[in-house]
Amino acid sequence: MDIKMTHKFLTWILTFIWVLTVSFLSSADAETSLNGYIKLDERVLTEDAGEYSWNRATLGLKVKSELSEEVAGYGEMKIITKDYPDINSPSDLTSKSNVTPVDMELREAYLDVFGFPFPSTDLRAGKQRIAWGTADRLNQVDNLNPFDFSDIVELGKKIPTNSIKLTNYLGDNTLTAAMIPVFTPAVMPTTYDNYISTTVANNLPSGMRLTTLESRVTLPQNKLENSMFAAKLSRSILGYDMSLSYFSGYDNIPNLANLTLTAVSLTQVSAEVTQNYPKIQAFGYDLAGSFRGIGLWAEIAYLKTDNFIQEVVLNKITTTEVTTAEVKDYIKYTLGFDYTFPNDFYINTQVMHGFFDERGKDLSDMLLTRLEKKIFNEKIKLTFTWLGDYDHKFIGNLFWPQITWYPAEATEIQLGSLSIHGEIGSKLEIMETLDQVYLQAKYSF
Repeated sequence: MDIKMTHKFLTWILTFIWVLTVSFLSSADAETSLNGYIKLDERVLTEDAGEYSWNRATLGLKVKSELSEEVAGYGEMKIITKDYPDINSPSDLTSKSNVTPVDMELREAYLDVFGFPFPSTDLRAGKQRIAWGTADRLNQVDNLNPFDFSDIVELGKKIPTNSIKLTNYLGDNTLTAAMIPVFTPAVMPTTYDNYISTTVANNLPSGMRLTTLESRVTLPQNKLENSMFAAKLSRSILGYDMSLSYFSGYDNIPNLANLTLTAVSLTQVSAEVTQNYPKIQAFGYDLAGSFRGIGLWAEIAYLKTDNFIQEVVLNKITTTEVTTAEVKDYIKYTLGFDYTFPNDFYINTQVMHGFFDERGKDLSDMLLTRLEKKIFNEKIKLTFTWLGDYDHKFIGNLFWPQITWYPAEATEIQLGSLSIHGEIGSKLEIMETLDQVYLQAKYSF
């Protein structure tokens, strides 16, 4: 294990050094930039007697090289110390990779070819983030990259994936087309297992107790026929940037396709859960602009489903009951505005109809508001964020105060906390265990 981890680490480092060396030496006229950051992140759960949930140091490296006017390359990688020692047996104490575990992530690596295959067209190929939409984190038309729900502090974060993108400039219009060869699922939050357990418990017959729970996931096959495609036409009209988009692919958040409950006695049942990733088509429209100093944006998506089934099977001692629900076509949207007052007090508010993981007609409504104010010659920024889940009344609330200190150039230190409360059935109910206090420091170079 130690040798394997060391080999993996050296491979990543040598590959990145090779890329840097080639970037610098392959052309005397090359314009190459290297930058990055160092980030420290400590978090303590307040619901679990002060347990550390994060204990990380991250080195991020970014390199961009333009070898000519026609070709450029970009790469970004992260080296992250894991939260705790990975010790499961005495023999693990002899392994440095277990005592001080390190994770490495190739965030992006792509090649730009300008004026190819046509003079007015640019090609980008490789692992990349293709961001569509105008909303602040709460996007509805940003379907090309899967979600990364591993960190609640980075709500709405996406994972770059291998893809090919063509951008064609047609006068005042820009036409973008993309192909994603292989499906990548979303990274689900640490509370996801609890969500599955809660969903199963809510479907148990009255008086029955769960004995065992088995769960399986089915991904789309890695075949050409399952490749995903998207296109977007954008332009500016009357000072507003707007676009029409289309996506044909798969929902990257798992769907609970089948729940089978089997009675093993008069009071006990076992459960089997099957999850899949349904095929969807998304038709989107977004715009952004300003009116009298007020920033405005909107996103709306019409989701067309294909054989999107959710089924519950109850095998009783003598009979079987099957309940099937088909998710029909539905609409999701986000509306938002921001404004900076004369005293530099900033407000950002958005309404989101249909949270990231929701489908069908019965969608929740979320309200996100962020307030910011810089003080002491902009050395300190006070931020307060509130996320509310409302259904005629607020049934869930997330409170998120944060203080950011800028002690020197390119340096910031953040102290913040998350407090989450949700009634039964609220979108935020399952997240209550994530209450935490965090301290982060970041230096960019």
